[in-house]
Amino acid sequence: RVTATDLAQMGGDLPGGSMGPKAEALGRFASETGNEAWVGPLDGGFEALTQGRGTTVVPS
Repeated sequence: RVTATDLAQMGGDLPGGSMGPKAEALGRFASETGNEAWVGPLDGGFEALTQGRGTTVVPS
């Protein structure tokens, strides 16, 4: 679990061809909509909701 602000601060440390664009999009979504965003394995949606698998980005 990470805030959109914390994610933006570490954005420069994330590779452009990997997690960088995903992190930017997740942070922007959370900030602009006020909703949580989630990223994780495609087969892990249920586990994300029930076991905390993946990363949740919350509005700042």
